[in-house]
Amino acid sequence: MLDQRIAGEVLKRAVSTGADFAEIFLEDRRSHSLQLRSERMETVNSNRSHGAGIRLFVGTQSIYAFTNDTSREGLLRCADKAGAALSAPVDRLARAA
Repeated sequence: MLDQRIAGEVLKRAVSTGADFAEIFLEDRRSHSLQLRSERMETVNSNRSHGAGIRLFVGTQSIYAFTNDTSREGLLRCADKAGAALSAPVDRLARAA
């Protein structure tokens, strides 16, 4: 769970980059699977997806940045990077892709 104060601070930082609106997506999911073949255990898998995404909007444009560092500092860095990408010239972003 993301602390409400930290979420507010990250969103405030995100819109301070010039965005009209910002949102945070937080994920911490675990999954497990077992595969049986001829009544014998064949494969056992365990997976954890953990991270946060920050989406910024300016008019009809948007940018999404993702990080696995969900600490306060990591989320603030992610908001800063999303803001920097949002203000980058479109041709520069196309060359980087």
